[in-house]
Formats: sequence, structure tokens, C-alpha cells
Amino acid sequence: MSEDRIVSLGDLPPAVTATGTDSFAVCQNPEGCGTNDTLAQMTLEQVSQFVVSQIPVTQPPQFIYQVVPYRVALSNDTMATVVTLDIPAGRWLVHAEAWFDLISGNASNVMRLAATLAPDTNYPADPAVDRSVTITAPSNVGVGCVLPLGWVYLDTADPVTYYLNVSASWNGSIAMAAYGKITGLSQ
Repeated sequence: MSEDRIVSLGDLPPAVTATGTDSFAVCQNPEGCGTNDTLAQMTLEQVSQFVVSQIPVTQPPQFIYQVVPYRVALSNDTMATVVTLDIPAGRWLVHAEAWFDLISGNASNVMRLAATLAPDTNYPADPAVDRSVTITAPSNVGVGCVLPLGWVYLDTADPVTYYLNVSASWNGSIAMAAYGKITGLSQ
């Protein structure tokens, strides 16, 4: 263990003359200065440039998205991929919305609407950190419905593609379509 020692400024030799009031005496020893260490003369600008150079540079968050404004026709009880988003390696918050459109038929015959946000096109069997699921059994979808999905936190070393998958179940003769969006915000 090293022995700590307190050295006062008065114990150190002067680095500048008393008339050099726009300069600073700077110790360049990261371990601390002693009475035998040489001090460097630096201007205020040099000191400020050094301090600023030591501040870590952070990148602003990156926002990526894919919006599909056209409708993807749905078949009863069949999953369809509405949109995909290629996400670069890194830390991301990923979110999606699925929009359902009742094109024709009786809205009260719609039994279930489902949407998943996942790195594949499968419905998950269990909850997982890398996916989000929303399922609703609407009593009446009227002309349509929007299902927001929960945020997924993603920390990946490799790029990954995320899928917004949807399905709908109905009775009778119905025509439905879906569209939506996926967004990503880097962390």
C-alpha cells in the first residue's frame, strides 16, 4: 500500500513568474505531484482543451422505422407478416403497432385479433424477453382496431430482423386486412 502524502502548493517550485497571470502551473503526473516534480506552464485555453478532450463522446440515439401503409389481406386464423425491420447490432428499444381493417362483413363475427413482435415468424409458446404479444377478443371491431405491442429491449452483437406478425379469427364471411409499423431506438 502506498503512503499518502499531502503537499501544499507553497512547497512546489514556481512554474511561471508572478507576472504570468494568464498561465497555470500544471502537474503532469497522474499519480500526484511531489516537491521534486516539474510543473508545466499552460494557458487557460490549453487547460480547457485538455479538459474537453477527456469528456467521452456519446452518439445521439438512432431512430429507425418501417411503416407499411398498404393493407396485407388476411385469411381466417392464419398468421401473416405485415412488416419487417432490420436492426443493427447494439442496444435497442423496439416497438410495433398492428392495425386491422374490416373491409367487409359483420364486425360482431370477429372473434380474435393477435399481433407479435419477434425475431421470427412463430407465435411464442411462452413469454420471452426478445418478443412481445398482444391478443384481444373484441366484442365489436367496428371498422378496425389498433393493437399496440409492448417494448422489447434488445442487446445484440449481431444484426437481427424483427417481424410484425398478425392473425385474426372470425366466423362467417369477412374480409380483413392489416398494416402497421415497427420502430427502433438505439440506447
